[in-house]
Amino acid sequence: MARRIHVLGAVLFVVVGLAWLAGCSSVGSYGEPITAAKETPISNVLDDPASFAGKDLVVTGQIATIDPDGKGFNLDNGRSNLLYCKIGGDFKIPAASRYHLATVEGKFQVDKEGKAVFEVKGIRVK
Repeated sequence: MARRIHVLGAVLFVVVGLAWLAGCSSVGSYGEPITAAKETPISNVLDDPASFAGKDLVVTGQIATIDPDGKGFNLDNGRSNLLYCKIGGDFKIPAASRYHLATVEGKFQVDKEGKAVFEVKGIRVK
C-alpha cells in the first residue's frame, strides 16, 4: 500500500511538472502571422535608418531584453547591434522569450529624436 502511494505521488509529480513546463513555453507565434519571405539584416537597418523609414520589414535576431510590460524588446543581431521593437497590437511577448531567436515583421520608423523603432505586427519565437 505504501509503495502504491509513492508510485502515484511520483506520477503526479511528473504530470504536474510537465504541465507547468508546457505553460511556461515561450516558443510560438504572437500577433499577426509573418507573411513576408525576405529578411533584412538588422545591421543594414541600423547603418542607414533613413532609407528604411516607413517600410515594412522582416528581421531576425536574439531577444536581448524585454520591457516589464511585455510590449517592447531589444533584438540583437549577434554583434551587439540592438534594434528596439515596440509591439503595437493587443499582444505581449512572454518574459520567458528572452535569449530566444525571433523573426519579427513590422514597420520600421525613426522617431522625433532620430531613434530607430520597429513597430511590430507579428513575432515568431524559436
